[in-house]
Amino acid sequence: NVYPSFKNKNSELFISFNPKTMTLTYENLTTKYMQVNSIDLYYNNKVYTIANNKTQNFSTELSPESRETLLVTELIEESFHKNITKKKALGTQIAFGFSVKYTVGDSTQNKTLYKRDKMSLYSLIKEK
Repeated sequence: NVYPSFKNKNSELFISFNPKTMTLTYENLTTKYMQVNSIDLYYNNKVYTIANNKTQNFSTELSPESRETLLVTELIEESFHKNITKKKALGTQIAFGFSVKYTVGDSTQNKTLYKRDKMSLYSLIKEK
């Protein structure tokens, strides 16, 4: 399984992914309550919805200036690279990232934090 490290933030929300522990951390940077409505993981052209508590969707409230950590247990087929050679790995790009839909305070307006990074498969395997 090949996963990259990932980080993204704006003035309200910080998100990071640790591929060694398969944990996703998200942090409310505001002084208001935050409702995190959904988190999606992007691996190449596939989008996987992250669920918490083994439910079909994701919804959680974060207290002001607090953080949560979630173990990502979803099986991502695209992360498996069998019979890979150095030449193939050098020529293979991976697009990886997350999007988070959330609201802050009493607002009902959905906001989005989104980013996808592209990197070579070879550089990720070399880091392992």
